Amino acid sequence: MNNSLEALWILDKTGLCYVQRVFDKSTITLDENKLSGLLTAILMFSKDVFEESFEKLTMGGKEIFIKSFPTITMAIAVRRESKGKEEDKVFNLLDEIGQAFLIEYADVINNTALIDLEQFQKFGGIIDQICGIETFIYLDEHDILMKILLSAEKEGYDEDKAISEIVSFLDSLSDYKLNIIIQTTSEILYPILENASSLNSNQKKRYKKLLK
Repeated sequence: MNNSLEALWILDKTGLCYVQRVFDKSTITLDENKLSGLLTAILMFSKDVFEESFEKLTMGGKEIFIKSFPTITMAIAVRRESKGKEEDKVFNLLDEIGQAFLIEYADVINNTALIDLEQFQKFGGIIDQICGIETFIYLDEHDILMKILLSAEKEGYDEDKAISEIVSFLDSLSDYKLNIIIQTTSEILYPILENASSLNSNQKKRYKKLLK
């Protein structure tokens, strides 16, 4: 299914585009603001006339699947190849990405202050990861981890304190960010945590990929 994905949009309820992720630049050339305005107008029309929202639109060789959340609307364009179970996979993908976005940015989008759209740019990497697309994702949390490791070395932490600081940091991460950190820093973290006797069963289960 990854080969049929063309683009994904995350919109607020007024039509403002928070995120546009283009998977196939050869097929998507529409300006994100025009596209988000079009989708918002269609959804508002459907609610006014039919008292319910569209879940799928067909535009030439594309199908646009739509999933609404209380504060955002998700839309993804795919080539017209998705039938039956494939359609279920598309909607599940929208649900997973939408839930991840809300976990990451709920405080931001619920704030009444003016939203800086640049803060959503890094979420594109998480979208790629959920969609199974290979990209290198660099998070602010990479910098935090490096600061912890440098402090442990500079301050001469004993093994227990160093492990405690690292585990506390890992415990604070969402599952998506934890997976990214594990995938990109396993060579650093594995030797540190491999024989850590202080890990409880839940931590061992959560860090299973790292501790293999």
